[in-house]
Amino acid sequence: MGNKVSLFVIVLLLLVIVGGTFYFWRKGAFKNLINGKTSEETAPQTYVNFGGDYSFLAPAGYSVDDTTIPGAQLIVAQNEKLQVDSVDQIYSKGAIAIQAFSPALSDQDSFKNYINNVLKGSIETSLKGKSEVAFGQKDGYTTAIIKTSVSKKLVRVQFIVNTVKPVIVASADENSTYKAIVESLDVASKKYAEFANIQNAVMTYSSLLKNRMPDDIYRLSSTEFKGQSSLDKLKESISQASVALDANISVSGGVIGDDKFTAPLLFTKPATKSGEQPKNAVGSLSLQKEDGQWKVGGITLPSNDAFGSATEE
Repeated sequence: MGNKVSLFVIVLLLLVIVGGTFYFWRKGAFKNLINGKTSEETAPQTYVNFGGDYSFLAPAGYSVDDTTIPGAQLIVAQNEKLQVDSVDQIYSKGAIAIQAFSPALSDQDSFKNYINNVLKGSIETSLKGKSEVAFGQKDGYTTAIIKTSVSKKLVRVQFIVNTVKPVIVASADENSTYKAIVESLDVASKKYAEFANIQNAVMTYSSLLKNRMPDDIYRLSSTEFKGQSSLDKLKESISQASVALDANISVSGGVIGDDKFTAPLLFTKPATKSGEQPKNAVGSLSLQKEDGQWKVGGITLPSNDAFGSATEE
C-alpha cells in the first residue's frame, strides 16, 4: 500500500471516518511527538481533542501521536516501533485509534440505525467477517460496541459513543489499554473548565507564529519562558522556520495538566503538481497558566530543511 489512501479505504479499514483525502504522514519508527521522551517510560497522559471535544487517558508507558494521521490519535506502547505505511500495521502492533467522525446523530434511534445499517455492514465487508453489536449507555450518552470476527477469531473491536460528535475507539482486540481508554473517554468541555480558553490561546499563538509576530508572542509568554529565552532568540527561531511558517499550521489537540498544556503543531505544504503528496513537518507549542491566562511556555519550530527530512523514505 502506498502512502496515499482513499477515504473509502479509511472508512472500511481504519474505521476512523475523515473528510477528504487521507495520508500516512510519517513512515518509519513511531516517535512520541507530545513529550519527546524516548528512553524512559511515559507517565499517564490526558489528551484533549479540540474538533471532537473529547478527552481520554493514555496509560503509563503509552504515547499519544496525533500527527501521523491528521485528526486522529494513535496510542502506542512507548517502546513499540510502529510502521505506518499500512493500516494493518497499526493494529498488528497493538495501537489504539481514536477519532470523532461526524456531527452527533440527533437521537438514540438515528444513532442505532446508523450503527446497525451502515457501519456494521461496512466493517463486515472490509474485514470479510461477521460483526456483533451491543448498545449501552455511558455518562448519559448512547454507546455501541462492534466486535468483528473472522473464522470465529476476534480481529477488530470498536467502541462508539454519541457525544458532541460520535467518537470511535478502534482496536484489534479488547486489551487492557483499549478498556482503559474507553473507560476514561469523556466530553472535554464538560470535564475541563479551561478547555475553550486553551483552544483559543492555541489558535491565537498559532496565528501569531504564522504571521511572524515575535514581539507579541514574547509579550504574551510566561515568566519561565522569558527566563529561559529572549526576544532575539525567538526572532531567530522564527526566521529559521520561514519555510514551515509559509505552510498550513494545524493543531488537533494536546496533553493537558493542571496548569500546563502541550500541543504538536503540524505544518503542511500542499502538493503543487499531479501525483505529488503534501509534505509535512512537526513542531510543538506549550502553554503555561500564569496570572489567570494561558501564556506561551515553549515553542519548537521545524528548521527550513525539515520538509525534506520529514518525507524521506
